[in-house]
Formats: sequence, structure tokens, C-alpha cells
Amino acid sequence: MPEQTLDTAIANTLVDQGERDEKAARVRVTWSNAARSYVFKGSDEPAADIAVQTVNLMLSNSSPDNWPDYLFGVRRNWDHGFGEAGRLTRLHHRDEVNGVKLFDQRWRSYARMNGISEFERIFDVFTRKVLSGLCWSNVLVAGGGTLRCLTEPESAGQLYSASDIDIFLHGLNSEAANAKLMDIEMVLRRNVPDFGSHFSITRTISTVTFIPKITGGPYRKVQVVLRLFRNPGEILANFDLDQAAVGYDGQEVWVEPRAGRAIFTGYTHATMKMLRRTSAGRLAKYSMRGYGVVFRVGHQDDRASRALAVRLNTTRTAAYDWVSDVIRARRTTDKPMVAPHCSVNMTYVVSAVRAKMGGAWLDNFNNFAALVVLWEHAAGNDRTVRELAEALLRRELPYGAVENFDYDECSNVANELEADEWYVAITATLPAGGTIRRTKTSPQYCIWAQTDCTTVAQTLANPLLFYVYLPCNALQVMRTCSRSVAREDRLAAVTNCPTCVDLDGHKFELHTWVLSGSNMWQPLSGMDHHVHDLLRNCSISSAWKMRRASLGVSWPKLRFSSIATKMLLDMRTPATVKEDKADLDEWLRG
Repeated sequence: MPEQTLDTAIANTLVDQGERDEKAARVRVTWSNAARSYVFKGSDEPAADIAVQTVNLMLSNSSPDNWPDYLFGVRRNWDHGFGEAGRLTRLHHRDEVNGVKLFDQRWRSYARMNGISEFERIFDVFTRKVLSGLCWSNVLVAGGGTLRCLTEPESAGQLYSASDIDIFLHGLNSEAANAKLMDIEMVLRRNVPDFGSHFSITRTISTVTFIPKITGGPYRKVQVVLRLFRNPGEILANFDLDQAAVGYDGQEVWVEPRAGRAIFTGYTHATMKMLRRTSAGRLAKYSMRGYGVVFRVGHQDDRASRALAVRLNTTRTAAYDWVSDVIRARRTTDKPMVAPHCSVNMTYVVSAVRAKMGGAWLDNFNNFAALVVLWEHAAGNDRTVRELAEALLRRELPYGAVENFDYDECSNVANELEADEWYVAITATLPAGGTIRRTKTSPQYCIWAQTDCTTVAQTLANPLLFYVYLPCNALQVMRTCSRSVAREDRLAAVTNCPTCVDLDGHKFELHTWVLSGSNMWQPLSGMDHHVHDLLRNCSISSAWKMRRASLGVSWPKLRFSSIATKMLLDMRTPATVKEDKADLDEWLRG
């Protein structure tokens, strides 16, 4: 991003995204039978990748009313590629794909696809029928749990014991969405005997979650994402990884074309949109489930593409050498009979590797190559893989909250703080001697999260209060762009609070952002959508910075401006495949 003040950068980003929205709204795709066949054949033709990605960008940016025409339905299309009439399941042989393939140590040579009746049977086991009797209008259960029910046998359930039931709402305004949330609660109470003994309810910046009180108990976490969508096509298109773009609406299992391709090949295709929205922890999690990542840098016979592939492998080799040095330095020598990958504490290794890097794992291909090598070192041992995945998840938050639908991972950063601890954390970020007045200490406000509630009504009764650092003058920019989201009674600067300056010379002001039941849902579209999204990410990152500062890290050294800059970059959604490819090429060479 060019040298400029951050408030100017915010204004330019919001205006740019508005122009992209207008451009994307004019894009419509011809989704032909030939294009559909690409998905089932796992075609390596560049036209196949372009067709699938074009559909994804259209559904993500401006999903049309005829969205079912661009998706596959397991019930609807079972006899036309997914399976065979009369069979409950089908195994598909996977062919090798071309490209630079990573995270694929657990790749399998076949894909299982469950028919609709088998899916629904496994779904009932997976959910323990807690959604039985739900009015499914405007509801979609989507993501990893749905993928598991579609592609795994029931016996694999233990492997995904930590999977949540992720619920998304579409076609509703905020008032109707609150009513649907109440309906979901009523269904859960009806299906779970002695509901209060099994679940508590928590509201955060991004979700309302029904949390099991017994860890490892019979029930899963049920999570309702606080974002409004046009339709199921838009929901699926906004998942970060291809294979996760699978959803169930009570009658049909909808599969976005890229998800079908990922299921039939075992790979998610790297795009700039994916890299900006996912995280190292998410890549590791799905690699453990057998899904790799492939970079298709162009047609395999293209000279420039072959040259780029050679460069990527060269970078990967260089990363392997210095990561190996780190591991050798960390390896315990008192157990000579233990395999090398078993004698290393991967948390220490991740910290050491991160110390050598400049930026986050996904900032550029050099850093990404280091992540790949870490995974390759760990892949030979289940314990080491789990340890590495946990270490990666714990280190996602310093670099912002990307929109990857793993909202609870982001929100956990500050759930443990009490109100008084929040003021200690905030004071730690201020210049020496700086303090703030507790202007909103009324019991009607809950700071950061409303936890351990017994009803949804209770979680909505009190507004949530978030302390968020914004660049100086950014408040005026946001109010110009969205009077609704940034109006005075919702977003305000903390009076008489000192300005903070980081090592890069950028100035920040502390603000409060209040979310009640009427404005907790991220708006459907337009500037209201983008400003809400930016405030959410700034709030999560601010919380993390406050925690770090309260533990003794100097605020200026946290370089909050670099985090803000990356968040603005991650907001940038490509309008066309050409635009995404240009950004990806720059990332690969950067």
C-alpha cells in the first residue's frame, strides 16, 4: 500500500470496494453443461479453473436470484455425476492434478460421496437430531461439519468430534433474523432434554453460540453467524477453502462448483481471495482431513508457468534448509532412539521460525513456504501434527481477523477478561501516565461478550461494548461512508483519552462501539456491510493488542498500523478472475 495516512487508506479502500461492488453486480456467468463437466472430470484445462472461479466471484460479490442454477444439488444431481441411481454412496477415483501441490501428505486416491438419504442419516447422528423439527426457511447449515456428513462414513465421526454445527441465515432483515434465532433456540430446547444442564449461550462480536457445558459430552457447539446473506449461493461462495463450500437447507445439500472440484480432486485451489481469507490453522486442519492445496500457475506447457513453478520449488527448498536448522537446534538429544519428528516441541519451533520471518504466514510465498516445510516435518507423526496445528491456531490473531468463518477462534482472544481487567489492559496501551474514565460502567453494558446466559433473550437484552483503536480521523471517514453503522450512539471516540503512536509514526484514538440486538447483524451489502466488517476486525485486533500490552509488551512495538494495513488489504475482494490472478502473481513473486 502506498505511503499515506491510515484514515486516507481507509477512505480509499471503502470507495474502491464500493466501485468493485458496482462492477461485480454487472457480471453474469454462462454456466454451461460443458463447464459443469469440468468439476466431475477434475479437468486440468485452464478454462475449467476460470469457469469455476468466475462462478465463485459472481456468487460472492452479487449472488443472483437464480443461484441454484450455479450450484450442484446432491439430491438433484445424484444421477448426473455425483452417484448412481439406487446407490447410497459412491467412491470416485481421484486422478493426479497438475500444479505445485502442498499440504497433501494425507491426500487419498479416492473420494466418497454420500447420497441424500445417507447424508441425512449421518447428519442426524452428527447433530444428535438437535435441529429436528426446525423450520428450515432462510437457514443453511454449512462448512466443515456438513462436508464431513457428505464425504465420510458414520464411523469417521470421532475424527471430527470437535466440529461445530454452523448456522447461517439468508434473505432476512435484522428483525426477522432475531426472530429466527429465537426459533432455533426453541427447537434446541425441545430436542435436548434438560437443555439448561447441557448448554449455556454466549454472544460475541460475530456469533451467538450454544455452548455445551460438558467438554467431550454428547452435544456439539451450535453457532449462529451474525451476518446477513442474500441466499445460500452467497453463503457458500464466501467460505475461504473450496471444500468447505457445502451447505444443507433441510431438503438439499448444495455444493458450490469449487467444492465439488475439491472433493473429486482432494485439493483446494490457491487464489488470492482464498489466501486473504484463510489462515495457517485452517489449512493445517483440513490437511489433517486429507485436503491439500494446489497452485495452478498457468497451463502446464506454458514456459512462463514452468519457470514460476521452478521458482516456487526453489523457494520451498531454501525454506526447508533453514527450518531444518531450527528443528535441529530445538531437538532434544537425550532420547537418541526417538524418531526426529517426535523429539521436537513444535510450539517452540513455530516461535523460532516466526522470529525469523517478516510478517504473517500468508503475507507472501516465502513465509508460506516456511509454513509448508513445518507441516512436512510434522506430517509423519499424529502427535506432532496435532501439536503444530494447535501452535498455528494460537498464533493466528496477531495478524488480524480474516473473514474465514472460523469466527469463534478470533473471538476467544478476549473472552476471559472481566470488566476491571479490560480497563487494566486498555491503560497498558496508553502513553505513560495515561488513563481513561469509565464512562460506560453501567450494568446495562457487557464488555466484549455476554457469556453464560440461559436464554437468547438474555444475550440480546444488554448491548455489547467493544473498545477499538482506530486511526485518527477514521471516525469521520466511517460516518461519511455509513451513517447507520457509525452513528453517534453506536461508535464514538473516548473523551479525554491520550492518542497512541506506534513505531511507524501512525496515531490512533480509542473508541467505543456498541452492538445491540438491532445492529449486531453485519448488514447485507453496500457501505454499511464494509464498515461493519472493518470495525469488527479492528475490534478483534484491538483486543489482542490490549492483551499483549497488559502482559508487558510495549504498545509502539506492537506496530498496530501494520495490522490495520493488512486488514485493509484483506478487505479487497477481486471482481474478476483476471484481477485475482494479477494479485496472486504479485504475491507469488513478492
